[in-house]
Amino acid sequence: HNHTCGLRSDGQAVCWGNDNSDESSPPEGPFTALGVGGNHTCGLRPDGEAVCWGSGEWGQTSPPEGPFTALVGGALYTCGLRPGGEAECWGWDGDGQSSPPSGRFTALRAGWHHTCALGVEGDIVCWGWDSHGQKSPPQGAFIALSTGREHTCGLRPDGEVECWGRDLEGRSSPPSGGFTTLSAG
Repeated sequence: HNHTCGLRSDGQAVCWGNDNSDESSPPEGPFTALGVGGNHTCGLRPDGEAVCWGSGEWGQTSPPEGPFTALVGGALYTCGLRPGGEAECWGWDGDGQSSPPSGRFTALRAGWHHTCALGVEGDIVCWGWDSHGQKSPPQGAFIALSTGREHTCGLRPDGEVECWGRDLEGRSSPPSGGFTTLSAG
Protein backbone atom coordinates (compact mmCIF):
# COMPACT_ATOMS: atom_id res chain seq x y z
CA HIS A 1 0.00 0.00 0.00
CA ASN A 2 1.64 3.19 -1.13
CA HIS A 3 -1.08 5.66 -0.27
CA THR A 4 -3.13 6.76 2.72
CA CYS A 5 -6.69 8.03 2.99
CA GLY A 6 -8.73 9.66 5.71
CA LEU A 7 -12.19 11.07 6.24
CA ARG A 8 -12.75 14.71 7.12
CA SER A 9 -15.47 15.72 9.60
CA ASP A 10 -17.83 16.44 6.66
CA GLY A 11 -17.35 12.88 5.33
CA GLN A 12 -15.17 13.88 2.37
CA ALA A 13 -12.42 11.38 1.58
CA VAL A 14 -8.90 12.80 1.28
CA CYS A 15 -6.01 10.64 0.04
CA TRP A 16 -2.28 11.25 -0.38
CA GLY A 17 0.77 9.36 -1.53
CA ASN A 18 1.05 7.35 -4.72
CA ASP A 19 -1.57 8.32 -7.32
CA ASN A 20 -0.32 6.43 -10.41
CA SER A 21 -3.70 4.67 -10.72
CA ASP A 22 -5.83 7.50 -9.28
CA GLU A 23 -5.99 5.63 -5.96
CA SER A 24 -5.44 8.95 -4.19
CA SER A 25 -8.13 10.77 -6.21
CA PRO A 26 -11.44 10.06 -4.47
CA PRO A 27 -14.77 11.13 -5.92
CA GLU A 28 -16.71 13.98 -4.31
CA GLY A 29 -19.42 13.33 -1.77
CA PRO A 30 -19.65 11.98 1.74
CA PHE A 31 -18.34 8.63 2.94
CA THR A 32 -18.73 6.91 6.30
CA ALA A 33 -15.78 4.48 6.04
CA LEU A 34 -12.82 3.65 3.78
CA GLY A 35 -11.00 0.45 2.80
CA VAL A 36 -7.53 1.11 1.34
CA GLY A 37 -5.98 -1.55 -0.90
CA GLY A 38 -2.73 -1.92 -2.78
CA ASN A 39 -3.50 0.45 -5.65
CA HIS A 40 -7.16 1.16 -5.06
CA THR A 41 -9.51 2.52 -2.41
CA CYS A 42 -13.17 1.83 -1.66
CA GLY A 43 -15.49 3.94 0.43
CA LEU A 44 -18.93 3.49 1.94
CA ARG A 45 -21.57 6.08 1.17
CA PRO A 46 -24.06 6.93 3.98
CA ASP A 47 -26.61 4.52 2.39
CA GLY A 48 -24.05 1.65 2.46
CA GLU A 49 -23.22 1.73 -1.25
CA ALA A 50 -19.59 0.82 -1.97
CA VAL A 51 -17.76 3.18 -4.35
CA CYS A 52 -14.21 2.36 -5.46
CA TRP A 53 -11.45 4.22 -7.31
CA GLY A 54 -7.92 3.52 -8.52
CA SER A 55 -6.67 0.54 -10.50
CA GLY A 56 -9.43 -1.88 -11.44
CA GLU A 57 -7.29 -4.31 -13.44
CA TRP A 58 -8.61 -7.32 -11.49
CA GLY A 59 -12.10 -5.97 -10.74
CA GLN A 60 -11.17 -4.66 -7.28
CA THR A 61 -12.90 -1.35 -8.05
CA SER A 62 -16.16 -2.97 -9.26
CA PRO A 63 -18.17 -3.69 -6.11
CA PRO A 64 -21.42 -5.62 -6.25
CA GLU A 65 -24.64 -3.69 -5.70
CA GLY A 66 -26.34 -3.50 -2.35
CA PRO A 67 -25.42 -2.12 1.03
CA PHE A 68 -22.31 -2.90 3.06
CA THR A 69 -21.47 -2.01 6.66
CA ALA A 70 -17.65 -2.28 6.41
CA LEU A 71 -14.92 -2.56 3.75
CA VAL A 72 -11.30 -3.75 3.75
CA GLY A 73 -8.79 -3.60 0.91
CA GLY A 74 -6.14 -6.18 0.08
CA ALA A 75 -3.48 -6.06 -2.62
CA LEU A 76 -5.76 -6.60 -5.64
CA TYR A 77 -9.12 -7.29 -4.02
CA THR A 78 -11.69 -5.82 -1.64
CA CYS A 79 -14.03 -7.46 0.90
CA GLY A 80 -17.08 -6.07 2.60
CA LEU A 81 -19.56 -7.02 5.28
CA ARG A 82 -23.24 -7.09 4.38
CA PRO A 83 -25.81 -5.84 6.95
CA GLY A 84 -26.55 -9.47 7.95
CA GLY A 85 -22.85 -10.13 8.66
CA GLU A 86 -22.03 -12.11 5.51
CA ALA A 87 -18.71 -11.39 3.81
CA GLU A 88 -18.55 -10.66 0.08
CA CYS A 89 -15.35 -10.01 -1.89
CA TRP A 90 -14.42 -8.86 -5.38
CA GLY A 91 -11.22 -8.56 -7.39
CA TRP A 92 -8.32 -10.96 -7.88
CA ASP A 93 -9.01 -14.47 -6.58
CA GLY A 94 -5.78 -16.29 -7.51
CA ASP A 95 -5.30 -17.55 -3.94
CA GLY A 96 -8.96 -17.66 -2.90
CA GLN A 97 -8.86 -14.22 -1.25
CA SER A 98 -12.09 -13.20 -3.01
CA SER A 99 -13.90 -16.41 -1.99
CA PRO A 100 -14.99 -15.94 1.65
CA PRO A 101 -16.57 -18.78 3.60
CA SER A 102 -20.20 -18.66 4.56
CA GLY A 103 -21.08 -17.44 8.03
CA ARG A 104 -21.87 -14.28 9.94
CA PHE A 105 -19.07 -11.96 10.98
CA THR A 106 -18.66 -8.77 13.02
CA ALA A 107 -15.33 -7.56 11.59
CA LEU A 108 -13.01 -8.10 8.61
CA ARG A 109 -9.29 -7.38 8.22
CA ALA A 110 -7.30 -7.80 5.00
CA GLY A 111 -3.63 -8.61 4.60
CA TRP A 112 -1.81 -8.58 1.29
CA HIS A 113 -3.46 -11.73 -0.13
CA HIS A 114 -5.46 -13.09 2.82
CA THR A 115 -8.43 -11.93 4.86
CA CYS A 116 -9.56 -12.84 8.38
CA ALA A 117 -12.99 -12.33 9.88
CA LEU A 118 -14.23 -12.26 13.46
CA GLY A 119 -17.27 -14.51 13.82
CA VAL A 120 -20.32 -13.59 15.86
CA GLU A 121 -19.24 -16.20 18.47
CA GLY A 122 -15.71 -14.77 18.72
CA ASP A 123 -14.03 -17.33 16.47
CA ILE A 124 -11.71 -16.23 13.69
CA VAL A 125 -11.88 -17.58 10.13
CA CYS A 126 -9.28 -16.77 7.45
CA TRP A 127 -9.12 -17.32 3.69
CA GLY A 128 -6.77 -16.60 0.79
CA TRP A 129 -3.01 -17.07 0.49
CA ASP A 130 -1.52 -19.47 3.03
CA SER A 131 2.24 -19.39 2.38
CA HIS A 132 3.07 -18.90 6.08
CA GLY A 133 0.03 -20.28 7.92
CA GLN A 134 -2.03 -17.07 7.58
CA LYS A 135 -5.20 -19.17 7.23
CA SER A 136 -4.66 -21.10 10.47
CA PRO A 137 -5.93 -19.06 13.44
CA PRO A 138 -5.91 -20.61 16.90
CA GLN A 139 -9.16 -21.92 18.34
CA GLY A 140 -11.16 -20.06 20.97
CA ALA A 141 -12.77 -16.68 21.44
CA PHE A 142 -11.35 -13.33 20.36
CA ILE A 143 -12.72 -9.81 20.70
CA ALA A 144 -10.63 -8.08 17.99
CA LEU A 145 -8.16 -8.81 15.22
CA SER A 146 -5.63 -7.00 13.07
CA THR A 147 -4.00 -8.26 9.90
CA GLY A 148 -0.58 -7.46 8.46
CA ARG A 149 0.87 -8.36 5.10
CA GLU A 150 1.43 -12.07 5.89
CA HIS A 151 0.30 -12.43 9.51
CA THR A 152 -2.68 -11.76 11.76
CA CYS A 153 -3.03 -11.11 15.49
CA GLY A 154 -6.11 -11.59 17.60
CA LEU A 155 -7.00 -10.12 20.99
CA ARG A 156 -8.46 -12.55 23.56
CA PRO A 157 -11.14 -11.43 26.06
CA ASP A 158 -8.51 -11.56 28.86
CA GLY A 159 -6.21 -9.13 27.00
CA GLU A 160 -3.70 -11.70 25.72
CA VAL A 161 -2.63 -11.49 22.08
CA GLU A 162 -2.08 -14.48 19.79
CA CYS A 163 -0.61 -14.20 16.30
CA TRP A 164 -0.19 -16.56 13.37
CA GLY A 165 1.41 -16.41 9.95
CA ARG A 166 4.85 -15.20 8.97
CA ASP A 167 7.04 -14.56 12.00
CA LEU A 168 9.76 -12.57 10.20
CA GLU A 169 11.45 -10.27 12.73
CA GLY A 170 9.12 -11.55 15.48
CA ARG A 171 5.90 -10.02 14.10
CA SER A 172 3.92 -13.13 15.12
CA SER A 173 5.55 -13.45 18.55
CA PRO A 174 3.77 -10.97 20.82
CA PRO A 175 4.85 -10.25 24.40
CA SER A 176 2.62 -11.47 27.20
CA GLY A 177 0.46 -9.11 29.19
CA GLY A 178 -2.87 -7.40 29.00
CA PHE A 179 -3.69 -5.39 25.88
CA THR A 180 -6.80 -3.37 25.02
CA THR A 181 -6.19 -2.81 21.29
CA LEU A 182 -3.83 -3.98 18.57
CA SER A 183 -2.79 -2.94 15.08
CA ALA A 184 -0.65 -4.98 12.69
CA GLY A 185 1.44 -3.37 9.97
